[in-house]
Amino acid sequence: MEVEMEELLPLPENALAPCEDFLLFAVLFEATMIDPAMASQPIRFEISIGQAGRQEEQLGRASRVREGAEGAAGEAVPLLQSEAGVRPAEEEELGIPAQRPEPVDGCGPYFCLPLRHRKPCVQVWSRWEDHSWRLQSSNCVRKVAERLDQGLQEAETLQRRPGPEACTRMKQALEELVAGSRQFCHGAERRTVTRPNALDRCRQRLLVHSLNLLAKQGLQLLRGLRQGNVQGKVALAKKLLAKLRFLAQEPQPPLPDVLVWMLSGRRRVAWARIPAQDVLFSVVEEERGQDCGKIQSLLLTAPGAAPGEVCAKLELFLWLGLGKQAKACTSELPPDLLPEPSAGLPHSLCRDDFSYFQLRAHLYQARGVLAADDSGLSDPFARVLISTQCQTTRVRPGLGCGRRGTGDKVLEQTLSPLWDELLVFDQLIVDGRREHLQEEPPLVVVNIFDHNKFGPPVFLGRALAAPRVKLMEDPYQRPELQFFSVRKGPRAAGELIATFELIELDYGSRLEPSVPSDVEPQDLTPLVEPISGRLSLPPHVRPVLRDFRVEVLFWGLRGLGRVQLFEVEQPQVVLEVAGRRVESEILASYRENPNFTELIRHLTVDLPEQPYLQPPLSILVIERRAFGRTVLVGSHIVPHMLRFTLQAHEDPPEEEEEEETGDLVPKGPQGQRSLDPFLSEVGMPRRLLKAPLKKLPLGGLLNQGPEVEEDIPDPEELDWWSKYYASLQELQGQTNFDEDEMDDSGDSDGVNIISVDGEAQDQGEAKVKDSVFQKKAIATLKIYNSSLEEEFNHFEDWLNVFPLYRGQGGQDGDGEEEGSGNLVGKFKGSFLIYPESDAVSFSEPQISRGIPQNRPIKLLVRVYVVKATNLAPADPNGKADPYVVVSAGRERLDTKERYIPKQLNPVFGEVLELSISLPAEPELTVAVFDHDLVGSDDLIGETHIDLENRFYSHHRANCGLASQYDVGGYNAWRDAFRPSQILAGLCQRCGLPAPEYRARAVKVGSKVFLTPPETLPPGGGESKVASEVPEEAQALQVLRRWQEMPGLGIQLVPEHVETRPLYHPRNPGLLQGSLHMWIDIFPRDVPAPPPVDIKPQQPIRLAFSAHLPLLCTPKLQLAQDWLAVAPALHLMLHDSTFQGLDSRLMGEPHWPCLGQQTIPGAILGGWGGQ
Repeated sequence: MEVEMEELLPLPENALAPCEDFLLFAVLFEATMIDPAMASQPIRFEISIGQAGRQEEQLGRASRVREGAEGAAGEAVPLLQSEAGVRPAEEEELGIPAQRPEPVDGCGPYFCLPLRHRKPCVQVWSRWEDHSWRLQSSNCVRKVAERLDQGLQEAETLQRRPGPEACTRMKQALEELVAGSRQFCHGAERRTVTRPNALDRCRQRLLVHSLNLLAKQGLQLLRGLRQGNVQGKVALAKKLLAKLRFLAQEPQPPLPDVLVWMLSGRRRVAWARIPAQDVLFSVVEEERGQDCGKIQSLLLTAPGAAPGEVCAKLELFLWLGLGKQAKACTSELPPDLLPEPSAGLPHSLCRDDFSYFQLRAHLYQARGVLAADDSGLSDPFARVLISTQCQTTRVRPGLGCGRRGTGDKVLEQTLSPLWDELLVFDQLIVDGRREHLQEEPPLVVVNIFDHNKFGPPVFLGRALAAPRVKLMEDPYQRPELQFFSVRKGPRAAGELIATFELIELDYGSRLEPSVPSDVEPQDLTPLVEPISGRLSLPPHVRPVLRDFRVEVLFWGLRGLGRVQLFEVEQPQVVLEVAGRRVESEILASYRENPNFTELIRHLTVDLPEQPYLQPPLSILVIERRAFGRTVLVGSHIVPHMLRFTLQAHEDPPEEEEEEETGDLVPKGPQGQRSLDPFLSEVGMPRRLLKAPLKKLPLGGLLNQGPEVEEDIPDPEELDWWSKYYASLQELQGQTNFDEDEMDDSGDSDGVNIISVDGEAQDQGEAKVKDSVFQKKAIATLKIYNSSLEEEFNHFEDWLNVFPLYRGQGGQDGDGEEEGSGNLVGKFKGSFLIYPESDAVSFSEPQISRGIPQNRPIKLLVRVYVVKATNLAPADPNGKADPYVVVSAGRERLDTKERYIPKQLNPVFGEVLELSISLPAEPELTVAVFDHDLVGSDDLIGETHIDLENRFYSHHRANCGLASQYDVGGYNAWRDAFRPSQILAGLCQRCGLPAPEYRARAVKVGSKVFLTPPETLPPGGGESKVASEVPEEAQALQVLRRWQEMPGLGIQLVPEHVETRPLYHPRNPGLLQGSLHMWIDIFPRDVPAPPPVDIKPQQPIRLAFSAHLPLLCTPKLQLAQDWLAVAPALHLMLHDSTFQGLDSRLMGEPHWPCLGQQTIPGAILGGWGGQ
C-alpha cells in the first residue's frame, strides 16, 4: 500500500504570532512540612515551564556546549528514576542547590530547609508565541468569579448569625458582579489582540454576550434580595458562579503550566502544577494573575498519593512575563531583601535584619470530623504549623462514648473535639512586604489526626487559616472565633472553630522582643492549667455560656441493620451536647413497634449565647444486650443547631386586611407572589407603578382594556390529560416569560444599577400581575421538574430524619450522606433549643405543639404513574420494554402484563393502590423494570419515597390542592375532605377560631383573605350542593395562600406532577431516567374518593385513501453498468411507503430508460390510519 504525499503551500509570514522571550522568575522563601521519609537525603527543587528549566534540558545544553556539537541532545531520563549522569558540580549550576533538611522547631515530625538568611532565586528563559492576551482576558473573568465566590462564602457564614449582615454582604457581592461584568464588557472593545483566529473572535463575542447576560441576572437577584430569602438567592448565585468559572477557562492556552518538582537525592518525589495564567504579569491589575508577584503557599504531593497527603509546603514567589518587562519582576519583593552584587537578575537574596512576630492560635473546637475507628468515631488531635515551628494539641475529651483511661490522658471517642487551648509561637520570621501582610498574611496549616494507641496517627483533614495581623502601629482588636473548613483532598471533612493572631513584637525598647503593651493578655501565666500545664483560651475569646433548655422529640427508628451478625432488638437513642446527655426509653421490641411511647424529654445545658458557636449535637443509637453489654448501632452529628432554635413570634394585629390588587397574585412555595424566582418575596412594601411600561415582551397579553376570555371547550370533551397538557403549555409560557425578562435591557449593555430599587421592580410586578389575571379555560396543576421533597425541604418541617452511620468515614463534614455503604438506619425526631429563662412562661413543652399521636395507622396509597422519560436502554437494540413495579413492605404491585414494547419514553397512565400501615411500612419504592421473554426481568431504575414524613407533614402532602373547586367533571375534587373541612382543621390545630366567610372575603384569625371574583363559580344554583360551592371555593383560595398567615403560615402542597430521578443500586449517582408521577394518601377510617382516570387517550382508527402522482425521475443513478454488455436499458419499478405504517404500495413497471423518465401514471391505494 502506497501513501501519496501532496505538497502544501507554505504558510504566510504573518500566519503565526511573533515569538517573544518570556521570563519565569522564582524565589524560594521557605520549605517546610517535609515528609520524614524523604528527608534522609539532600533536598533540592526544580522549577520549569515546558522544557525550559528542566534538569535534563540544562544538562543536555551544557554537554552540547562542551562537546561543540549543536545537534547532540542529552538522554531523556524518566521522572521517577534516578539521574545517574548528574555530577555534583553540575547540580549547583541548576539554580536551587541541594541542602540537607533539619527538624522543625517544636513537637512535630516534620523537616524543613535552613533558608533563614539566604533565599535562592531561579530564572528560566523560554521563547513562545505571544498570545498572552488570551490569558489576560481569562484573568479578568476569573477575578469577577473570585469576588463573587468570596462574597457568597462570607454570606453563607454570616447566615449562622442573627442580623442583617448576611443580606448586606450578599448585596455587596451581587453589586460587585454587576460592576465587574459591566467593566469587562466596556473594556473588551478596547483590548488589543495580535493575530486572533476564528475561535478567538468567537470566544470574545461569547464572553461579551455571556457577561452581559450575567449582569442582567445579577440585577434580577439584587431586585428580589431580602433578609428572609438570602439562602435561596445564594443558591441561585452559585449557578451564576458556575457559569463564570466555565467562561474563565481558556480553550487555547498559549503557555504551558509551571511545574515545581522536589528531588530527594536524585529522585523526583513530589510535585505541584501551577497554571501559567495564575502568575502571568500585566500592567493592568485586572489582567494580572492572582498569584503574580506574591508569596504563595504551595503544597507538594507525590504522584499517585492518597487524597490529602502532602510531602512538603513551600513559600514561593513566582513571576512570569515578557522579557522586555523583566525589570518589574523584583518590584514586589520586600525591600529588606538585598540581592547579591551581580550583573542582571539576582541569583539569591540575602537578609540580615529581621522583624519578629508571635502567633497566638486559639483553638476552640472542631465539628464533624471524619470517623477513623470501626465504631464510627475518632480520637482527634491537631498539629498547628507555621513557618518552621509546629505544636500539637492534646487528645481532648469530646462528645461521645467509650471512655478509656483516667486523668489528663483521657481519650474519649468523638467527632466534635473541644480543645479550648491556646498555642503560642514565638520568634517567628515572616517573609513578604510589611505593608502587604494584612492583605496577604502567611497561612497557618492545621492538620487533624486520629490518635491510635497502637500504630501511627491517621490523617483526618487539613484546614488552612489566615491569621489577623497586628503591626506595631496598628491598634489592637480583640479576636473573634471564626469558622475554617476542613478538607481531606477534594472531600469536606468538617469545620474548625478557631482564631489566629499574628502580632509584631516590639524589639526597640528591650534587648529581647516583647509583645506590645496594648495586646491582651500581656501575661499568659494565669491561663496555664494546673494539671496539664497547657494554656487555655483567654476569657475574651472563649464564648460566654448561658443556660439553655434542649427539648428532644423521640419519634422512632427506621431501617436498622444487623450489628455483629445479630439483628437489633432493643435499641436506645442517646443525645449528647456539651458533655450532657439525655436518653430515650429502651424499645421493648424493635420488630413489633419501632416507635417510642414516651416522646418528649429535655435537659438543661450551658451553651454559648451566640447560636453559631453552639456545639454540635451527637446522636448515638446503642443496643442493650445480655450481661450488660452495650453495642453502638450508629451515630449522626448535627453540626449546626441554629435551625432548631425557637423563633420568637410577634403578636399579630387585631385585624389585618389586605389590598385587593395586592392579593390577587398567587404565591409560590416560598411565599413569593410571582412565578419568577428572581422577583421579590412577600412581606416587603410594594410600590405603585409610576410610569408606563417600556417594553411588552409578552405582546398583547399586557394590553390594557377589557379582558379577552379564551374559548371555553365543552367540559365533557376534557379529561385529566387536557389539564396536564394545559399545564405544560402554561409552564412553557412561564419559561418564555423568564427568557424575555432576561433579554429585556435597560441600556446599551443591559446594566442599569439605578433601576434596581425603583421603576424596574414595579414593571416586573405589573407584568406578572397582568399575566396572572388572564382567565383559564382549563384548570391546571403544578408540574415540578424535581422531586417533591426537594421543593418542600424533604417534609422535615417538624419531623426530621437523621441518617445513622457506622464505620470509617461514613459522614462528611456537613452532616450529609457520603455513601450508602456505612448507612445503618435512620432516627426520626426533632430538637428545640431556647433559653432556660423562657421555659418558665411555657406550660408545656414547645416541641409538642401540633404533633399528632404516635400510634399505628392504616393508609390507602394511590400511586399515579404518568410517564417515564429518558430511560436507560436495557436491550441489545438500544430500546427497552418497561413496566412499573410498586412495593411497600410486603405489598407489591406491577404492570408486567401491560408492558410497553421498544420504548425509552413510555406513557404508562397507571394507577396502583396499596394498603400499608405506619410505622411498619414507612417507605415506598417505585421501580421500572425491563420485560424479557427469556430469563428474569432487569431493573432499569428505582426511586424511594418516605410516606411517613409526607403523611404527617404540615405541608399536607397526602393530597394536593386543586387550582379550583369543581364538584364533577375532569377537575372533580379528589380529596377525602372538602376545602372548608381542611381549613377548619388547620384553624383548630393552630389554636385559631373558626374561619368567618363573607361575601368576597374570608377572615382567619386576624388575617382577612380577599377572594377574586374570577375564582368564584357563577351564582344561580338552587340545590344545596350548588349553594356550598362558593364557600368551598373561598376556602380553597385561603388554603392555597395559607403561607401568608402571620407566624403560622406554611405552604400547602398543590395538585401536582413531580419528576423523580431513577437510580440503579449498582450505579449510585448515575441517572437512569425520570419518572413523572404523584401520590395520594388517605386514612383507612375515612371513605376515599374514586381514583382519577389517567389512562392515555386511545387514537381513533379511520380509513384513508391516497393519490400520489409521480411525474418524473430526474438525475436517477443507474443501479448497474451495462454499457459494456448491452445497450443501457433498465426497467423502472417504483414503490411508496407511509411512515409509521406497515402499508406499502407498489407501482407498475415502465419503459426501458437511461436513468431519467417521465412516468405517466400514479399510485392509488388505501390503508387504515390513526
